[in-house]
Order: sequence, then structure tokens, then C-alpha cells
Amino acid sequence: MNFRKNIKPAAGQSFIVFIMLLLIACAQVVSPTGGDKDTASPKISKSTPENFSTGFKGNSLTLTFDEYVQLKDLNSQLIISPPLSKKPSVKLKGKSLILQFNEDLLDSTTYSFNFGKSIVDLNEGNPLDSNLFVFSTGYFLDSLSVSGIVKNASDAKPEKDVAVMLYAYIEDSIYYKDTTVYYRDSIPYKEQPLYISRTKEDGTYALNNIKAGRYVQFALKDLNNNLLYDQPGELISFSDSLLILDTANRIVNMNLFEEKSKKQFIKKAYAEQYGKFTFEFNLPVDRVSITPLNHSFKKAWFLEQTSLNRDTISYWLTDIEGMDSLALIVNDYKTIQDTFEIAIGKKETNSKGIKKGRASQSKPLLLDATFNAGRGVPLDLNNNLTINFSHPIASYDFSKVILSRGDDTLTFKTRVLDTISREFQIMHSWQEDSLYKLFIPSGTFIDIFNLSNDTIINEFKFSTAESYGTIMLTLTVPKKQHQFIIELSKDKQSALRTQVVKHNETVEFLFLNPGAYNLKITYDENNNGKWDTGDYMDKRQPEKVVYYTSAITVRPNWDMDLEWIVEGELERGVNQGPSEKDLK
Repeated sequence: MNFRKNIKPAAGQSFIVFIMLLLIACAQVVSPTGGDKDTASPKISKSTPENFSTGFKGNSLTLTFDEYVQLKDLNSQLIISPPLSKKPSVKLKGKSLILQFNEDLLDSTTYSFNFGKSIVDLNEGNPLDSNLFVFSTGYFLDSLSVSGIVKNASDAKPEKDVAVMLYAYIEDSIYYKDTTVYYRDSIPYKEQPLYISRTKEDGTYALNNIKAGRYVQFALKDLNNNLLYDQPGELISFSDSLLILDTANRIVNMNLFEEKSKKQFIKKAYAEQYGKFTFEFNLPVDRVSITPLNHSFKKAWFLEQTSLNRDTISYWLTDIEGMDSLALIVNDYKTIQDTFEIAIGKKETNSKGIKKGRASQSKPLLLDATFNAGRGVPLDLNNNLTINFSHPIASYDFSKVILSRGDDTLTFKTRVLDTISREFQIMHSWQEDSLYKLFIPSGTFIDIFNLSNDTIINEFKFSTAESYGTIMLTLTVPKKQHQFIIELSKDKQSALRTQVVKHNETVEFLFLNPGAYNLKITYDENNNGKWDTGDYMDKRQPEKVVYYTSAITVRPNWDMDLEWIVEGELERGVNQGPSEKDLK
């Protein structure tokens, strides 16, 4: 027999259940609505020692804040000047930050602690309102300062997060420290600075609370954060003269540069497509040779294409039928650089790999042609029509090519623009605002892979003279023994036009497309026609670069008259004190 029991709660029990449900509903968490965002920065309410105090004899620094804080990237943000040889131990305790020094502080020395943005509050990450803390172990605070701006020497752009450092000047060229022999010129390689600061976003810096004395100054783009000039790729700047601080503060602007590497090596090797591979070298090459290891060739088996500055070489293989891969030794003037294996791939595919690694394969291999003008892209009046093929051309017949304007067939001349027959130029007495048509029948061009072109029809026209603008630059330069390089560019990128001048003159830039342009002048001190970097050990500064004050807007059918007076030397700290020679 089955029984079912019906249970009904009593009235008192129902009331208790109702109250419990009500309390649960009231306890649900709801996101707060409204309220102002916390924008207040934490403040130091107490410190031991006090900020800007003197006579400090302790071994720790304690900062107490008006709210709880957290540390954010303290190791890279905190700058202690003079630097400590051992990093202090760091501890957060309640609302206090404690820095325990792990070495004795120097006597009669002013220490500064710049925390950057490393101390922030817990809620919104607002940084400390005053990030500089200073005290002295002597009877007074040192108060001299050096400030300025650090720019990149090659493009004059401000450099951020650069270490600006002062070292005590040493009279002797050779000195001893802890029984070790040091050379004065080795200071940035071996020694920690006495004072250090870092540049801001705009490249400016300030070294404060410096003791009176004689110093040498450096700036360093420090890649491994050890305050030593010891890594390839690090940028450096050095002052030409001593920095003498006595009663006046100084302004020293510096130009940062990367020294030219003295070691040759292959930076990059890659296969762009079937039958072509490229090597990028660290330095311009002298005489490069490639020696196959796994094949023997009975005739010339490649074409060589070298970049203008001779630091990149591409090879087009002309005898690779039936080959899957090619192993090579690459030499630069009898020096073995490296060994590579190239995955050849198949002719009907593009090859995308170079061993160390294998080639991948993609779309069918075709002989393509591109032009510097076509529909919607007019040809500049000061140019001729150029054809650029995707592969070197082995044979061609220009007698099949037809150039026409309307119903008229035109005569033209041609020339090859490179050493491997990839780029050709069509020359004619062009007329502005006229429509031209170039007809290239199929099979006119045959490349080194025995591929031929399809039929090509290219219609193009020339711009009118009224669509261009002109810059007429009246230039005044300092009287020097060297020449000056004037460069016109867009967005301070690669030069579009270049002209060399030796004295005051008017420079014309004709047939410019409308837009904004920049002007740059380089002090070509060795008259080699290009900008040269510096060398610290040779005490050679990078060649000076100056930009025109603002961008220049070129309008159609308009002559822009400009006057540019380039005066004196670029500030680089060279006039802040006597040279070492003057002191002897």
C-alpha cells in the first residue's frame, strides 16, 4: 500500500519563510551608481629623513603616504643619483614605503630619488604628486644643475627615456681604482656615473642638486639598463668639452648617434620568390662571392643585383632546372660569413624560404610588368615612362612595341636602367595633358625562367605644368670649408630631391606635386655627399643636421619663395667649458 502525506506549514512558519526571502533579496550585490572618479594623487604625509634635509646618517629611507599605495615598475622607474652600487631593499608596510640601503652612503653628498610614476594609489592608479626626494649626508644641499634636450643626430627628433650622465673629470689619461688600471676614455664602458637623469617624452632632461666641480657628460640609449655603453645597437652622445660647474647652472643639448659597426656579418637572408634569394649585410660589402657546395655548374648560373649603398645583394638563379635545394658558402673578400641552404621549389610556384629552414609554396609564377604611370596615375613632366618586370629579362624585341597618341603611331627610344634587365625606360618628346597608349604584344619579353609576357596595354597621360608647384629657396649658410646637403622630403622620410651647395645660393625645386614638404640641411664635413655618424673613441661627432622650422605647403601653379638663414653651430654642449687641450 502506498501512502502520500500532505504537509502544510503553519501560519507562523510561513511568516518566517517570507522574512528570510526578503532578507536574501536585500543582500544582493548591486554595482554602485554614480560618484566622482578618484583623481587625487597620493601625497607624502611623513618621511624619515625629511625631504631636502641635511646631515643624514641613517641607512634607510621611509616614506609614509596619506593613503594605501602600490608599486608599478619600480626597478626601471626609480633613479637614484648618485647611483648606488647595490640596489636598496624595498618593502611596503601599511601606508609606508621603506628603502633599506645595502651599502654605506658617501659623506658630504646630496642624494636625489626620482620615483617617476612607480608609486600609485590602489583605486585609480594615480601617481605620486611629487616624485622627487632629496637629502644630504653633509651640512648643505648641492644646488647646481644641468638641463637641455637630447635629439637623434640623424633626424633631429627628440629622444625619450635616454640616460643623461655626469662623471667626475679625471686629470690623468690612465688611473687606478681598486688595483685595476683604467683608461680615461673607457669611462662610459666601465664606470657608473656620479649623476644621472632620464629624458622625458619631449627629449628634455634636468640634472639637479649637483656638487660644484669639473665633469664629462654623456647620454646613452641603454638597452640593458646597466648604465654602461656595452651593447651593439646602443646609442651614445658625448660632450666635446669639459663641463665646469661653479656658481652658474648650464644648458647642454646633445645629439644621440649609433656608431658604425666595425664587424661584418649577414643580418638577414631570405628567398623572396622562385629563383631569387637575398642577403642583407651589416656593412657595405667589398667583393662578395657565393660558392655552391652540392652542385657543379658548367656556365654562369646567377645574376647579381646590388643595392646603392652595397649592403644588400640579391641573386637570380639562371640554371636551376631539376634542383630542389642549393647549399652555399657566402664570402665577403675571403672572409667566410656563413653557410646557407636555399629551398628552390618548383617553377610553377613562388618560393618563400631559405634554410636554415625550408621553402613554402604559393601562387603560380608569372612574368608581370608594372609602370610608373597608368589610368588615374599621371606621369610627371620631368619623368619618362618606366616598365619594371617581376624577373630579369633574357631577351626582348622592342620593334613589336607600339606607342601611340590618338591615331598617330610615335617613335621612341629605350634604355635599360639596371644591370639585370628588369627595368626599362621609354623615352619620347612628351606633350602635357595628352593621352598615350603603349601596346606590348605577348611574347615580346622572355625572362630567365623562359616565361613570356601576356599582351599588355597601358594608357597614361602627363600632368599639366599648372598642376605642379615650385619652391624657390634663398639659402644662407655659414662660411665653411665643407659642403652642405639640402634634402627635400615628405614627413621627414627618404629624400625626394637632393642638392649640394658650398656657399649662399638660390636652390630651385621644380615640378613638385601639391602637398606638405620638409627641408633638411646636413653639414657634410668630409664632403662625401652623405650624412655620417659619430665615433666616440675617435672623438668624432656625427655630422650636424638642421630642419627648416616648419612644413612647407606646395600648391598647384604656385611659386613658393623661401629664405633660410642657417647660422652657427648646432648646440651640442660644445661651448659649455674649455676643452681638455685648453686646460693643459
